Amino acid sequence: MIQVYKSGFLGRFGGVGIMAVLFLVALPQITLAWECANASYTQPGTYKYAVPSHYKSLTVTVNGAGGGAAGICYYGFGIGSTAGENSSFNAPIPLVGYGGKGAVNYRRGAPGIATGGQINITGGGALGGYGRLCGSGGNGGQAQSTWTWGASGAPASDTYVEVAVGKGGIGGGRNPYGYHAGASGADGSVTISCQS
Repeated sequence: MIQVYKSGFLGRFGGVGIMAVLFLVALPQITLAWECANASYTQPGTYKYAVPSHYKSLTVTVNGAGGGAAGICYYGFGIGSTAGENSSFNAPIPLVGYGGKGAVNYRRGAPGIATGGQINITGGGALGGYGRLCGSGGNGGQAQSTWTWGASGAPASDTYVEVAVGKGGIGGGRNPYGYHAGASGADGSVTISCQS
């Protein structure tokens, strides 16, 4: 004969007690909010950053890509190079580090500017490519901001922010006499530091 004991927790609460125990066991596995996490984007492309819930502070640094260097000159002209691409963090006020310009005609490429940051540094981003004689590429620009949660202009919690990382400019090719090509610029980057 099977005896059923009704004393103790399960006896008093029956099925309700069993459900409560199962819920309490499962609760730690439920993610109720996005966690605070650092991130570093260094490969050219676009990404989505998950803004954490109720962060204490969030610091974002955006570096535009460097411009390419010109190839060794002949007849007064550098072999063509290209500008670096822009990098960005699309916050309510977007942070943009513009790419450095490519070198041309013995002149170093102009550095990229930056906009949207609490700190904006022209030429503070990724390095331009090195050029022997015809000029190096310009450095990218750098934008940086630090927000506290809930402050004006701060990224909203539990949302996605688009991140773009620019590719470095291409260095100029070899000239007909076989001299070395100009170096390509460094790729941009976006780094995020989160404190909870």
